[in-house]
Amino acid sequence: MIDYISRYGLDFNPFIKNTKDIVVETSEYNEIIYRLNYLLNNKGFGVITGGPGRGKTTAIRSWVNGLNNSLYKVIYTSLSTLTVSEFYKHLSSELGLEPMHKKTDNFKNIQAEINRYSIEKRITPVIIIDEANYINNLCT
Repeated sequence: MIDYISRYGLDFNPFIKNTKDIVVETSEYNEIIYRLNYLLNNKGFGVITGGPGRGKTTAIRSWVNGLNNSLYKVIYTSLSTLTVSEFYKHLSSELGLEPMHKKTDNFKNIQAEINRYSIEKRITPVIIIDEANYINNLCT
């Protein structure tokens, strides 16, 4: 077996997923960043699609790293195969709340906490669900 890392003078194996997030600012990358900034400025929601290995997660992580922590509360999850109740419990926990047993109680608490962040703390929550293609469990 050839040692590609030393042979080509690499610092790491770039073909192993998530070894390091290398950002190559292609036109597609710049378009994703532009759209994420648009969503952030308009407090909207969106979906980023593309085939596996196209850089969606890397672009999002890069964008998140550029956000001001005193202005934005980022909640990032790739747990998209959860039920609605599990998702609400997870989101409650990420917001620093004590998860409740009832789905409706968690929903109300999440809404109240997001409003509290926005109004009292002047912090915008940014909720990112990676691997959302598996999210069909939330709809059933």
